Amino acid sequence: MSNSAAEPANRIQRILAFMVAGLVIVALVCFAISMIGYATGAIAGEVGPFWVTVIMLPGIALPVALVLTIVLLVVTAVRRSRANRSS
Repeated sequence: MSNSAAEPANRIQRILAFMVAGLVIVALVCFAISMIGYATGAIAGEVGPFWVTVIMLPGIALPVALVLTIVLLVVTAVRRSRANRSS
C-alpha cells in the first residue's frame, strides 16, 4: 500500500504557481479591458501607450504562463521521482 499523503510544495513550486496565476489573471483583465475599450470606441485610430500595453499584454503573458506551467510540471515530476527513488 503506497503512502498517498500529499507532500508540501517547496518554495520554487509555490512561486511558479503564483506567477502562473498572476500572469493569467492580468492577461484576462487586460483582455476584458481591451474588449470594453473596443466596444466603447476608446480604441480607434491612433492610441496611446496605455492602450498599446493593454492590447499587447495578453499576447505576451499567456505564452509566458504556459512556459512557466510546463516548468512547474517538470520541477514537480523531478521532485517526485527523487522522493520515490529515496524511499
